Amino acid sequence: MKKTFVFSLLLLFTLSSMAGTLFFKNGSIVSKVKLISIANGVVTIEKDKARVFYKLKTVKAYYSTNVTSVGNNDPREFSKYKVVVSNIKAPKKGVDHKNKTSVFTFAYDVNKKSKSLKKIRAPYFYLYVLTTESDEYGHRRVYRYYVPKIAKPKGKGYDEAAIMAKLSDFKRPIWNSDRKDFHGGLSGRKISISLKSVKKRKVLAWRLEVWGDSEMVYQKSEVQYPESRVGKKWWRRIRK
Repeated sequence: MKKTFVFSLLLLFTLSSMAGTLFFKNGSIVSKVKLISIANGVVTIEKDKARVFYKLKTVKAYYSTNVTSVGNNDPREFSKYKVVVSNIKAPKKGVDHKNKTSVFTFAYDVNKKSKSLKKIRAPYFYLYVLTTESDEYGHRRVYRYYVPKIAKPKGKGYDEAAIMAKLSDFKRPIWNSDRKDFHGGLSGRKISISLKSVKKRKVLAWRLEVWGDSEMVYQKSEVQYPESRVGKKWWRRIRK
């Protein structure tokens, strides 16, 4: 108890607006953090503009030096999971028969791999659509859509490293399947993506990727007009 109290005081003296590094007893390290408060055995930090809470007893040390070379390894435990996608309805044009923007829809189930860990990091969905429109380089234009909005990767083009950076972002939504207020559960969830920008053009091909805790857990591609010769890995040609 005395050690915890002394450690709390030491941490309080180090609080500042500068980014620092937090070390945990299990070996995890989180850099670029701002210590917000220590109260009732809980350490509150700010990371990626999101506030995260840790039990004080799990913390080993905090240093005001921002050790960027060590990267980040969130000590919170999340279950790994698989995603099963079903009932995919992919429009063949950017508008329907009523001239309204078409919608790409599908359902999915999340299957946790751990029974003891109730929390998961929300899956991120990326839809790539190849159209008949040409870009400034004469290539058929590829549009990218993502769910949720916070899943938008930095930079331009197809970049898996940029997506993985979003997966480790501390602002990523956390789902707790054990909470009573967790609406919808992990099965039979549905997503609808409005194909804005495609307009009246044909959807030659599409690709859907689902990224789980730390890696891609589902992928499916389909060419809707085989005669168009879209080429292999056409989605990598995206420039926006």
